[in-house]
Amino acid sequence: MHLAAVFLAQGKEGELADCLKGTERFIDEDAGFLRPNYLAFTTRAKLWNGDASAAREWLDQYFVNDSAMLEPYRIYQYFTTVRAYAALSELDKARDLAERLRKMGQDFRRPQDAAEAGALLAAILWAKGQKKEAQETLEAVLLEIQPLGFVRLIADEGAAVLPILKKIKARVAHADYAAGLKENYVNNIYLAAYGVSKQRAGILIGERAKPVKLSKQQKVMLELLSQGYSRDGIVKETGLAVTTIKSHVKMLYEKLDVNSAADAVLRARELGIIE
Repeated sequence: MHLAAVFLAQGKEGELADCLKGTERFIDEDAGFLRPNYLAFTTRAKLWNGDASAAREWLDQYFVNDSAMLEPYRIYQYFTTVRAYAALSELDKARDLAERLRKMGQDFRRPQDAAEAGALLAAILWAKGQKKEAQETLEAVLLEIQPLGFVRLIADEGAAVLPILKKIKARVAHADYAAGLKENYVNNIYLAAYGVSKQRAGILIGERAKPVKLSKQQKVMLELLSQGYSRDGIVKETGLAVTTIKSHVKMLYEKLDVNSAADAVLRARELGIIE
């Protein structure tokens, strides 16, 4: 299964399929008790593309439950359950289980589990609009795992964590940042997550697919930005005060989940808001 995880990360579909066939044959013949974890792995691969039908099928399994007492030997299954809830936009359930998994990882001194749960929790908080809490959560996770050098553990969530990593990356690059994260480490995770986001949709594709509603003034700002107008140019074109323009542009960026004019234009084109 570790080998299958490597093939999945590398995008080697042929080798992955062969590996899974061998694993399934072994489980059928000699180790039926391992089937829940095997299904957790294969379902996780589908959930990374936001497969809602796979999420529903997973949650309907007889062994999937969300009991008050988490059992350590089933932790891999619990992580798949968090992703299934997220893929179905059941964000409160996903957040609750992710929080419990993070605490469990910390209590049992399992930094990898605590970090994975924290990354999922941050993505869920971001999707719920709690962006400050999401950034603080992921920053705490990165500080915990930086000495261990984990990258893929966070980056494999791809599009779900990418906007949070972008915020953290900008913060760490600031001259007065002194909280302990190394810029190179954050950049490595961000670049890896960006690469993953180009390969698969991510567990929260349903949340990102929700229509972005812009006000009339925000649409004006977006149109002028797409034409290459600077802030001063927008002032001259619209006759609005600089502070008013700043306010409209700030709200535009927040709704599009971007940090710059160029990214706003690209994101708006991806969503079909502008041509």
